[in-house]
Amino acid sequence: MGRATAILVKRVAPIAALLVMLGLAFVLFAPKLVSIEVVRRSMSREIAGWSGRSMTFDGTPKVAFTPYLTVTFPKVHIGSARDDTTLVEMDQLRAQVPILPLIFRGRIEPSSFSFLRPRFRIAVDAAGVPNWDLPSGLDATAPLRQLIVTDGSIDYADGAGRAERIDKIDAVLDLPDPRSLASVQGRANWRGKNVNFYASLNSIRAVFDGEAANVRLALESDLLRASFDGSLRRLDGLAANGQISVSTSSLTGLAELFAIPTGRLPRFGAASITSTVDFVRGTLTLGDAALTIDGNQGVGALSLALAAARPSIQATLAFDLLDITSYVGAARAILAASRIAPDAPLGWPRLDNFNADLRLSADQLRVGSETAGRVAASLAVRDGRLDVAIGDLQLYGGRLTASLSAETLDPAPSASLQAKIDQLPLKTALSDLVGIDAIGGTAGGTLSLQGRGASWNELVASLTGRGSVQIAGGTINGISLDVLSGSTAPPASLEGRLFNGTTRFSSAKGDLSIAAGVVSAPNIAVTGTDYRVDMAAEAQIGTPAISAHGEATIGGQRAPALRLPFNVGGTWLHPVVTPVLTPTTAP
Repeated sequence: MGRATAILVKRVAPIAALLVMLGLAFVLFAPKLVSIEVVRRSMSREIAGWSGRSMTFDGTPKVAFTPYLTVTFPKVHIGSARDDTTLVEMDQLRAQVPILPLIFRGRIEPSSFSFLRPRFRIAVDAAGVPNWDLPSGLDATAPLRQLIVTDGSIDYADGAGRAERIDKIDAVLDLPDPRSLASVQGRANWRGKNVNFYASLNSIRAVFDGEAANVRLALESDLLRASFDGSLRRLDGLAANGQISVSTSSLTGLAELFAIPTGRLPRFGAASITSTVDFVRGTLTLGDAALTIDGNQGVGALSLALAAARPSIQATLAFDLLDITSYVGAARAILAASRIAPDAPLGWPRLDNFNADLRLSADQLRVGSETAGRVAASLAVRDGRLDVAIGDLQLYGGRLTASLSAETLDPAPSASLQAKIDQLPLKTALSDLVGIDAIGGTAGGTLSLQGRGASWNELVASLTGRGSVQIAGGTINGISLDVLSGSTAPPASLEGRLFNGTTRFSSAKGDLSIAAGVVSAPNIAVTGTDYRVDMAAEAQIGTPAISAHGEATIGGQRAPALRLPFNVGGTWLHPVVTPVLTPTTAP
């Protein structure tokens, strides 16, 4: 057995030595046998299948065997398929050439491309025609199996004037076979955000043949995480359906990333959505969506149209409980900051780069410690115009309906407000909303208000409007007219008791007008069981002082009628307005 082995080794050894020598010779001399022009034509032919135009290069290519046969071209330019512009230019293109086709068929078929610092210039003209062609020749004979991009960038522009740039792209595209699973993964930077991405498609060929193919997508950054698992097909453009999941650490930050203006609007925090999704003809539709916004959980349906020059959003959302405490607090802070710097720009957002139609409902609405009943509202944005309507808000046991319209594109944006309240518990509402609990009762009324301005002072000076209010079964804290009823003592001697306690009234009503920064109520009537107060009042918007004058008639068997001219001074910051009355004997 040992002898047979020795004989076999002696016979095989020369063959093995010959193969080793041939291999070494090929490694040493193959680079010299490769024709640069043949390689260039072969690579151009392969690139033409993807871009529609052959390539050119500057400088001298290099051929090496380290350890694969590679050809490196410096300063490569690939022309557009549609015009004479450059589609891609790069500092270096390296192609890996398989050895067996070269040995047995004499063919140079690059199987891998490496792009160093490529700059892709993608464009779509006003007619929607791109400057590239879709890949052709995607079949089992296509030699390309891998594409590596290092430090690349993509510049995109369209006929509508939109432009985008993605840079710092490091990616690997694997194409084992057009009928097998293809994938791309890597990282890039978009609008200052580093993004990791992954995508896979089980058959590129199926997509271009109009068949469905399974697709998976994933994006991850410090602001956004998104994934999609479903199918993709070519149907009058690309169409897809499946399951999507998206979450963000800041909804406002995400809006700003996509250039949706937020100005000084209250900021929205973390949000997420999971849903079935369909994408057809540039429109993304989410049905049976489950979403959270700042901890508020809801359901709904959304649609996002991306094909038009101005994206359009439609949504119907429903919540069991909607907590808006943080948004109300943010709005108050914005208002306070505007009053501190009244000549500074208000920072109205320009709503001219998207359209929206949103409908929202909630079984309960929470503001601070108070919970209101059912609310239904809508929001529409069209060509920079904002329309908000509150169709039904059960507020503190009462009911509010309101509409707000704003034009945001003018240098001095304008807005108008229409509101109506019914059966509103006044003391609870005023205490919770503006910190005043001097007046109680059940209120109803209307308000119409218009204004325009780029700063707080401009807005206040321009405000005009009218309104009316009726209060039933109310109280006034800080004054007790009851001490005058039935008393024969002079009012001056009763002052200490007069300005303590509470006055009850059966009804109060008045009309108000707003002009030149002043709120005026020329006719206010307060009626109680044994008295009536008629007065006029006015207040300067943005200042704490309220001035009023009028007369009070107090009836009773033992007390004469009295006329009481008076002034009222107070502050918005204190819950009780302390009046000062100077009584005089009625004539």
